[in-house]
Formats: sequence, C-alpha cells, structure tokens
Amino acid sequence: MRDPKARERIVEAATRAVATRGISGASMRVIAAEAGVTTGFVTHYFDGKQQVMDAMLAATNAGAARRVARAMAVDQPPLERLHRAAEAMLPIDPERRQEWQVWAAVWSDASSGDALRARYREGWAGLRRMLAGLLAEAQEEEHLHDEIDTEYRADRLVTLLAGIGLLAGVEQPERVQELATQMLAEELSWLSDPQPLP
Repeated sequence: MRDPKARERIVEAATRAVATRGISGASMRVIAAEAGVTTGFVTHYFDGKQQVMDAMLAATNAGAARRVARAMAVDQPPLERLHRAAEAMLPIDPERRQEWQVWAAVWSDASSGDALRARYREGWAGLRRMLAGLLAEAQEEEHLHDEIDTEYRADRLVTLLAGIGLLAGVEQPERVQELATQMLAEELSWLSDPQPLP
C-alpha cells in the first residue's frame, strides 16, 4: 500500500533538503532524515534519488504555476495581469524563496539527469509562453505599441525574474523585495510607454 500523503511528505522533505543543501547534498539518507522516516520508507515510494528529484521539481513548478494562475485570474487588462503574474514569481516570501533555491540548485548542478533538466526547461518555457501571450494580447488590444517585439520582451521579463531569483540567494529579503518591485515596475512602465533605450 502506498499513501499519497506519505509520498507528498517525502517530496516536501526533498524540497527543503535541495533548497538548503543543493542536489548533490540532498542524499536519500538526508531526505529520509528530513522527512523523519527511514531510507527504506523513501525507497518504498521512489525507485531512486532521480525519481525523488523529478517529483520534487515537478511539485515546485506546479506550486508556482498555481500561484501565477491565481494571480492572473482577474478581470483586468492584459498588462495588469502580466504585472500580477510576474509579481507572483518574485522571491519575496519564504515559500517563493525556497522555490528559487530549488531552481538555482537544479540550474547549478551540471550532473542533474536529463529528465530533471528537461522539466526545468519546461517550467521556464511555460512561463515565457504565458508572458508572451499576455504581451501579444495587450498588443492586439492596443495597450502596447505595434513595434514592440513581444517575444523579445517576454525573454527579457523571464531573464529579469531569473536574475532577481538568483539575487535572492545572496541578498537580504527586504533588499530583494525592494529591488524586485522597482525593477519590475520600471520594465512594465516602459512597456506601457516605451522610450528609446540608452
């Protein structure tokens, strides 16, 4: 018998372990200790560390995706929904900082398996598609100038979010929140009224 709650507990323990120790430091023994169970208990639910890591990243991505979807589920113009979606990704509370720690750990571990790298890319590609879609919608509704390259601006927003996420690992939370809010506001302000770039 396999209890879904027990599996979820292991995944949550793996998330905490990866966030604090990285991929290589999150051994099956460490994950089991973090979950308060034996290594045998973990292997009852997962065939190995790679499977645990894949489930951990899938859960992290799904949590972020749900939060972004909730932020966007408002009856507002596309640029406002874009702002809300981007804000939902900022590492400005403990839950979101942990997500960014997980993503940074996966990104920095060159030995991550192909499945883990693929899931990491899928998450970012999904975010980029969503942002590009909102930008295209804003352009169709004439909230953006026709000459704005929405694909490029989506790439730019994803890069901005990724940079802020990495900054969260080395900077004080209050400073990250201040910088993140300011940088995002400046980027979205430019979209609403583009000026020549320096």
